[in-house]
Amino acid sequence: MTSESQFSDETWNELLNLIELRKVVPIVGRALSLVDTGDGRRMPVQNAVLDRLAKQLSIAPRDTPWTLSELFVESARSTRYSADSFHLMLRKELDAASPVLGPLKKLAEIQDFKLFLSTGIDGFLERAVKEVRGAKGEPVRTIAFAPDGYYDLPGRLEDTDGVTVFKLLGGRETCPNWAVTVENSLEFVIALEGEKYRPVNLLDAIKDSHLLAIGCQIPDWLGRFFLRCLRGAPISTQRSTNFLVENVGETDAAFGDYLRQFSRSSFIVPSDAVGFVEELNRRWKERQPADAIEAPSAPPSRPRIPDAAHKVFLSYSHEDRNEAEGLFRFLQTKRVDVWKDDEGGLGPGDKWEAEISRRIADCSCFVPLVTRNTARSSDSFFWAEWKGAVDRTHRQDPNRRFIFPVRSAVDLALPDMFSAMQATLLSDRADMERLADALRKEQQRLRKEERAS
Repeated sequence: MTSESQFSDETWNELLNLIELRKVVPIVGRALSLVDTGDGRRMPVQNAVLDRLAKQLSIAPRDTPWTLSELFVESARSTRYSADSFHLMLRKELDAASPVLGPLKKLAEIQDFKLFLSTGIDGFLERAVKEVRGAKGEPVRTIAFAPDGYYDLPGRLEDTDGVTVFKLLGGRETCPNWAVTVENSLEFVIALEGEKYRPVNLLDAIKDSHLLAIGCQIPDWLGRFFLRCLRGAPISTQRSTNFLVENVGETDAAFGDYLRQFSRSSFIVPSDAVGFVEELNRRWKERQPADAIEAPSAPPSRPRIPDAAHKVFLSYSHEDRNEAEGLFRFLQTKRVDVWKDDEGGLGPGDKWEAEISRRIADCSCFVPLVTRNTARSSDSFFWAEWKGAVDRTHRQDPNRRFIFPVRSAVDLALPDMFSAMQATLLSDRADMERLADALRKEQQRLRKEERAS
């Protein structure tokens, strides 16, 4: 395959063949995360949020195109708002936006996509995937990468149930550690390649896949680093195909020129991202049996354990959301099936306290995260969770270990209810590895017993 300026029917068929073989991973950009402007037009949410945020900060907008990075720099220079305040204001604006999910839903309808990569910091893509694929019974997992913890696929992609949305540049889950500025973006790319935070399972899953980048609007310099990190090899030596769909009138065309020059198999498609997705969806559906598109996912062949049964329950103060998220993702990468209350958690209509109690009663292990915030709190709900876990230990085999406290600092005393228990230090990698191994083994033992019964 050689570089071309547009897709022929032959190229469309080649792309669709690769998709049906599940060898294509889409990289979904901000050009598909749209909001309605109220006058019949649609625009990327980051553009809309940029204007609203500028007004809040009393900063006069610059000539378009301007960026969140430029607004951040101007805010630091001319206002009294801190960097953290800027990020919080941005997150609130993104949360308040009303998405136009049609294009993203059309992409999600292509059931051969089991992994979506995202370069947007909004939550539109995962919402679309949940509304389309989740409604058909597929488990939907969202992972937001950030250079401050362990964020990776829980295992090999082929061994992972359902569909995964992996946010390469962070999101509200990692705020304020997300790629808003040019400096942030560079740090994220370095972390993707670096030894400390490198998402090994993700990069192994995509290193030989064909990448379909749609409307990412990535500058030339960042695109070169980004693709090099994702591929794990120089672009000139890569065998898999890169499909880059961009409206060259709205983004930096230099990245496309670079691919044409150095990549042996790249297709640069100067197309509107929305129009391309509509065409891709239409052509994919034409190749599918009619009953295959609308039918819900077939149930797994092996017996499934109820959702809450024998998961590891992670309990924390919501002031420690970032630390809890890092611990949660680390355990996932170690193949521990872990649950916390804001991750695939409580469904509409669930009675919150009753559901929490049920999950404590059903979980395999209980992991309380002890921090300076928990030491200062006296009436937060996590205390009820911790007491419920201790109460459960009084009703089970006294030789079985059920509670595994994790503390955030070596000089932090455990609460009296956990004082006799061995604690894991969050910053000690070897200690954390031992914790994950113990949790995984206990979980596997209980599930094996249930299947045998």
